[in-house]
Amino acid sequence: MANNYKVYGLTRIADDSWVTLVGSIGSASNGCSRLFWAALYDRFGFKKVYFILMAIQVCHFFFPI
Repeated sequence: MANNYKVYGLTRIADDSWVTLVGSIGSASNGCSRLFWAALYDRFGFKKVYFILMAIQVCHFFFPI
């Protein structure tokens, strides 16, 4: 995935600082979401949280933003 991200940024986006900013925000969001989902796993268990994630993915599949 990282290789595709870099190739896309080099070929489609002329501003390297924009690609760096988007990558940094994505990385920080990923780190924060891991803490959030881990807390939910501890509280509700794996199956319930996994069901929530799958429901979000199904909704996103049928109703893309």
